Amino acid sequence: MNFKDFINSYLKNIYHIENDIFCVFDVKNYSPNEITMLTQKAKDKFGQCFLFQTSGTTSDKKFVVHTFESLKASCLSVNSWVNINSKDKFLAPISIHHMGGFSVLARQFFFSSEAAIILKSWDLKLFMDSIELNKITVTSLVPSQIYEIVQNNLKAPQILKAIFVGGSGIDPVIFKKALDLGWPLLKTFGSSEACSQVFTQRLGSEDKGLELLPHWEFKLDPENRLSIKGKSLFSGYLFLKEDQATFEHIKLDQEGFFETEDHVICENKILVKFLGRYNDFIKVNSFLVNIHNLRQRFYDFLQNKKYDPSHLVLIETEDLKSGYKFVIVTDRISFELSKLVLEWNQNSKAYESILGIYCIEKIPTSEIGKIKYGELKNIITE
Repeated sequence: MNFKDFINSYLKNIYHIENDIFCVFDVKNYSPNEITMLTQKAKDKFGQCFLFQTSGTTSDKKFVVHTFESLKASCLSVNSWVNINSKDKFLAPISIHHMGGFSVLARQFFFSSEAAIILKSWDLKLFMDSIELNKITVTSLVPSQIYEIVQNNLKAPQILKAIFVGGSGIDPVIFKKALDLGWPLLKTFGSSEACSQVFTQRLGSEDKGLELLPHWEFKLDPENRLSIKGKSLFSGYLFLKEDQATFEHIKLDQEGFFETEDHVICENKILVKFLGRYNDFIKVNSFLVNIHNLRQRFYDFLQNKKYDPSHLVLIETEDLKSGYKFVIVTDRISFELSKLVLEWNQNSKAYESILGIYCIEKIPTSEIGKIKYGELKNIITE
């Protein structure tokens, strides 16, 4: 069975193929003309390829282009990493419009004789029932789903072999509780540009760092900005702007490395710490601030004060005087939050102060729970 037949066999109402281009994003959000423009541009360049919409943390309509070869190289390497064989069975509880969800299906295609099970929407009971009923051994989850599992104190079915954890970072306490409940979690670090995973934990070594997968090479510049090289690199970006689609080929350095947006600390091919993305480093009153680290420190501060930070976001907004300032956006009105922000400001450096709280109806997120920072900033500046 070829990949197109595989997709059509059980994804007819979820997936979209046009001009031999696999559209791995929710096409309902686009007009037929926009889809045709995207697929025709991709067809002109590649003949057949996969289009993945970027994670949605900005408001740009930007798509990553992968070939069948880059997808296959990633799947074979990841499957080998956790000793996948033809007897393993796969469950996709994450939207297949996201690289993490789609990768579950792709890995199944290359190794397993049985079709993957797809959950059209997240439901914890259905997830647990599906594992038991279908004898699932491999799946992927995002931190919010693991949090729900831990909150319900659910023990893992013994049949599970590996669960890849992607998306945003998971709270170490929640991660440890999930491990204690028997869930075989493996943290991953990657991107759509890398066709999912670059660094991943090994089975049985959950207390150690994330190791570089065999199909990748990497290097860091003096500022710890990560560059990667390997067969699973994307081919370029497609942009959808007004009435046209444009293509931008991948930019590599002289050694064939692609410079990512990520700043990390690595030791002996092990990812020790994620420092933030390139755009996370901003200047406030001439001081360089890593908003990723600031955000995490503020959330940790709230948790230490027994305040749940899951319904708020710390973001930066432009300020004429200081360049940028930090504000909180929340979908819950809370006098307690106001008091905690004042306490934070009293004990923080002036350039790390939070200078406003915005209350909105709902914090915009992607299908896997990632916050759409670009859309969020547009909401509070309108």
